[in-house]
Amino acid sequence: MSYDDRLDSYSNPILRGVDGFVIDFDKSVATNAESDTLVKLNINFEKMTIEKVADTSKRKFNITKKTLNKIVIGDDTLTVFHRLNLNHKLELNYNQIIDYLIKKDFQNTMDSLELNFSDKFYRFDKQKRIRVLENIWKETVRHTNSSGYWYIKEINKNFFLFFTLEETLLRNVYQITAIDKEGVKLTPLQEVYPFIHGIDKLKIR
Repeated sequence: MSYDDRLDSYSNPILRGVDGFVIDFDKSVATNAESDTLVKLNINFEKMTIEKVADTSKRKFNITKKTLNKIVIGDDTLTVFHRLNLNHKLELNYNQIIDYLIKKDFQNTMDSLELNFSDKFYRFDKQKRIRVLENIWKETVRHTNSSGYWYIKEINKNFFLFFTLEETLLRNVYQITAIDKEGVKLTPLQEVYPFIHGIDKLKIR
């Protein structure tokens, strides 16, 4: 899955990669976190190129020298694909997890951030998969209400939570590793806000 992207140079400083894009290198298919549609790929490991079937625009990729868990695609803007740990299969299905997040009342995260997973669909989502995330940032100096969006991606009974605190393409990405009577256990994969770091659980009040 792509996340934690970076710039390789400053020739195009406003560009960035795309998070939540998933490539199955064994099956040569790709999808993204917002959809279940599969795209067929031609992957050539000898020439280190990847392209969509019936498309002539090839992109080079590199496997990082330090670890085989990352594959980098792109030129100035690098889309970094990380090998996922798919050993956290859950007994709940996709709809049950959605229902759980909507109905539960969670404690504040980071001491002062209240997250409310709404059942209302995000206004720009035509596929009815992305929902509104209402959040309240409670500080001693200010009290801010805003809304972003959230959605769940399922990969082989493993589930990933994406959310924003505002209308932006910068998304926080977490793997849901367990759901129990106390709440939702998370593994942070990407946290894009400077005041959010290391959220590993959504605790029920």
